[in-house]
Amino acid sequence: KMTVAALEATLRAYLDPEKAISEIPTLKMLTEDREVLHKRACEFALMLESVIGKGKAEIKVEDGSSAVGGGAMPTADLPTAVVAVNPHNISAGDLQAALRRGEPAVMGRVQEDRLVLDLRTISDTEYQLIAEAILKVLK
Repeated sequence: KMTVAALEATLRAYLDPEKAISEIPTLKMLTEDREVLHKRACEFALMLESVIGKGKAEIKVEDGSSAVGGGAMPTADLPTAVVAVNPHNISAGDLQAALRRGEPAVMGRVQEDRLVLDLRTISDTEYQLIAEAILKVLK
């Protein structure tokens, strides 16, 4: 009964496209505007720098692409904004592995020996948790 009720609520949300985009997290992520993502990436990068401090990593905001994967869009890429973290005293791969094993687990990808965090998949309510997780590994 619970599964049917959840499915019914989701299907009802789809009846109103604006409601669906605001209430269904995957749709919100898929439809978020690149300029909004860039603004959010800048905010996250500033907050990340203030939490981890200078000297532990270089942090940059860059344009990137999100691989949608699976479902109806298995090969689609969407433009996005990313925060690239280049740690000074640990490899990006080691940072990625430690974050993945941490609590909470933080998922990023290694690209050009930097940890890349895609703002399309991060909500603003998660910024602090992610920053603290990175700080914990870089200490």
